[in-house]
Amino acid sequence: MVSLSTIVAVDPFTAENGGTEIVPGSHRWDDARIGRPFDVFATGPDVQSAEAALARQAVPVLLSAGGCVVFAGTLLHRGGRNRTDRPRCAFSHQYCQPWGRQQENFTLGVPADVARQMPGRLQELLGYSIHPPFMGQVTASHPRKVLAPDYVAPVVAQARAAGARLPE
Repeated sequence: MVSLSTIVAVDPFTAENGGTEIVPGSHRWDDARIGRPFDVFATGPDVQSAEAALARQAVPVLLSAGGCVVFAGTLLHRGGRNRTDRPRCAFSHQYCQPWGRQQENFTLGVPADVARQMPGRLQELLGYSIHPPFMGQVTASHPRKVLAPDYVAPVVAQARAAGARLPE
């Protein structure tokens, strides 16, 4: 297994307040089945039929406050529709094999000029780190080098040397 997901209920999860819904057994589906009927690129009436198909298969996870659900990261899941006038709070942690890519690409999501100001450990957690011997490297060295104010990616330097006009 490459990833494991957890969702902890801060507030109780009920069918009414939009608690997490899962599609039982979907972690064993192949890529072809995952793509249908949950085609995120569907338009028009296909969107409604995809949503209806998902709704028929989804099962609400009912949790007391403080309860936790643990599942394979490949299990299809979603937040349910909150039909109350109160928010439902939870937090989630995703655990991945250290050689796997992170689920969310924080190195692209957090601007380098912001990451540059963060402590080294936080930079590592954002993805500016190496899993020995070389997983996560950038052009054969440590990814933290891209945070240097004068860093120019080799592909950019080569393109400029070849005459390409690229933004500074």
